[in-house]
Amino acid sequence: WVDGRVYSGQYKGGKRKGMGHCYFPNQDVYIGQWKNDLFHGRGKLIKHNGVTYEGNFVDGLFDGSGTLTTQSETISKTFKPSDISAGQLTVECVPRTTEMLR
Repeated sequence: WVDGRVYSGQYKGGKRKGMGHCYFPNQDVYIGQWKNDLFHGRGKLIKHNGVTYEGNFVDGLFDGSGTLTTQSETISKTFKPSDISAGQLTVECVPRTTEMLR
């Protein structure tokens, strides 16, 4: 790629589709499924700052079950594209209970 990306994987109609992995110039790495040149299906995105997301993507966005791991925490949930805006993740925290209901 002209911008320095390196892609190895499947193509269809001149676009990335199927399984593949891509190394980006900023040191990010994506390994997983593609559709129409976008992350689509199951995959793992490893950011250059150590943050990783492993889960489902739709049209390049987190969408569905996945796990986001940062330096300080791990979040497993069903993500929606609206959870991330301008690079910021919004997560609703729900208190955990250990009380048994009968």
